[in-house]
Amino acid sequence: MADEEWPNEPLADSAAASRYVGWDLLKLPYYGADVDDWLRFAVNRDARVCLTLGWMADDGIELPGWTRAGLGVLPDGAGATDLGDDMATPEQAGVFCRTVPAGVVTVPRAKRLYGPAFGYDVLLAEADGSVPPVPSPPPGMGVIRANTRCPRALHDLWTTGDHDGRDADTDGKVWRTWHPQIDPVYWCYYGHDHGSSPHFMGGFKPRFGYTAWKNKRQDESHIGFKGYGLRSGGADWFFTIHASTSDMRRIHERFHTVTMTAAVAGAVVADINCKGDFGFTFTLPNDFMRKFRHIVVGGGAQKAIFDAAEAIRYDRRSKNSKRVNVWDGSDPPGDKSVDTEDLPRGRYEAWEGGVGFCTKSKELRGVTVDIKDPLTACPNQECAFGAPLTRLANEIDVAKRVFDPNRGVKRTLRFDDLTVGREQCDADGWGESVGDVFYTDPFCTKVVDGPGPNAVRQVMRRGWSGWLGGKFHSRESWYGRYVATDDDDESGGFEDIERALDEGN
Repeated sequence: MADEEWPNEPLADSAAASRYVGWDLLKLPYYGADVDDWLRFAVNRDARVCLTLGWMADDGIELPGWTRAGLGVLPDGAGATDLGDDMATPEQAGVFCRTVPAGVVTVPRAKRLYGPAFGYDVLLAEADGSVPPVPSPPPGMGVIRANTRCPRALHDLWTTGDHDGRDADTDGKVWRTWHPQIDPVYWCYYGHDHGSSPHFMGGFKPRFGYTAWKNKRQDESHIGFKGYGLRSGGADWFFTIHASTSDMRRIHERFHTVTMTAAVAGAVVADINCKGDFGFTFTLPNDFMRKFRHIVVGGGAQKAIFDAAEAIRYDRRSKNSKRVNVWDGSDPPGDKSVDTEDLPRGRYEAWEGGVGFCTKSKELRGVTVDIKDPLTACPNQECAFGAPLTRLANEIDVAKRVFDPNRGVKRTLRFDDLTVGREQCDADGWGESVGDVFYTDPFCTKVVDGPGPNAVRQVMRRGWSGWLGGKFHSRESWYGRYVATDDDDESGGFEDIERALDEGN
């Protein structure tokens, strides 16, 4: 806290100077939709809430419903961050407080509070202004400090149990599952995200690693599991797609876990778990706007997948593919034959395909995941194992207009008029006698007799069918439920909450 008079010297060691020490801090981005419910958060008991309004430190500034409570300044030597266009992070902030009852608190975007305001962070304490008590850690763990990395043992508590009582192969097995970017009790950082929360699906929890484990005990990286929850056609849907943009394996692996779960009135009517086909890997040529074509990335194996696809008539072949960036990190780029227009951010990394079993796709495109802020690019077209990947927009770079570093969180979905139901379950051994619950191989190409090693449990209810079409994106970053949007709307996507995600997300 600082003196109200210019030059706003920090207050001496006193009750006034230290009255916010130990309060909870919610750091917020300074951009987003210009709406009255820009920020919504819940408090489970009455609380004192303060807004630190950037630059709004002058006398006479008033916020209706809020009490002026002081002035904040950056510590000596911290300095403001240049954001370009004559903007910088604030060196001063007006502090405005009020007491709120337990429940949901809604606050507008800063400029709706006070016209010239740039943004704000939030401080929270008990209703009387006292410091909130630090939650006790789980048994066997030491003190867990807010705004630091969560201990591994805390992360490993986010699990779900075995879902198949018939399968001795998974008896007693525990699977990792969804968790938020920030722990809701201890406010420590997990360093990665898993997309949408499944909380709106009743008791359903995704089982990260189940399908891969059934594929001869394959190991897929935990951070690669990204969830997409949405509502469409009277059903709640939850997709899990293993799609990390920081891993070299994505370039060379054709099949990645895709799960599709649908629930009606809380009851699961479909639960399909497959190693989904994402075809070959490619990048765009430098003149793709004039003449579109694929430049295959990843060597001979990827070229063979591409050639096999090209041999099928266009209107009859699946459009499964992964479009990535190729850049060696140099400026100017060394490879002039590929598209480098949007560096250092790179083009969207687009994964297309993924679904096929018990689904029918109008243009044979399945589902498309557009990752607007991919983490890495291939260093060259070969992109051989062992070669280091190139980081894309890894940190703030004002000169290159990177104000929000890539963290692989701004993801949208597009569905190619996808019909889902038993009529679309095309696999060897499929027939009317197959029950609502049945088993397939991990690639969902054949029905198998029952549970056991390499047999994946599936659910597709008789009499139910669903449909998915159009583009969906997230409008908030905690629960991250996806909503339908226009094809040309690029405003959605998750945020790196409190800039706490690692470079490997």
